[in-house]
Amino acid sequence: MEASNQPRGVCDLCALGMVYCMEFLEKNIDWLKEKLTELKGHYFLFDLPGTLLSLWVQMICVCSVQAKLSCTHITTVCGVLLKC
Repeated sequence: MEASNQPRGVCDLCALGMVYCMEFLEKNIDWLKEKLTELKGHYFLFDLPGTLLSLWVQMICVCSVQAKLSCTHITTVCGVLLKC
C-alpha cells in the first residue's frame, strides 16, 4: 500500500499509521514477547478501530502478530467486534 495511491483523508492517514504500527510489531515480535513476559499476570488491550475492520481482516501482519502471541504461553488472545 502506497500513500500516494490513497485518498488524503484523515481516516486514511490513521489507517496507514495503524498499518505501520502493526508491521513494526510483526517485525519486532521478539521484543514484544519479551516485554509482555516481563509483565506476566497483567491484562493487555490491543484496540483496533472497528471503522477499519475490513483493513484488519485483510492484513497479514495483524494475523501474524495474533498467531505468534497465541502460540506462546505468555498471552491468551481474544478478538471482539462491538457493533452499535
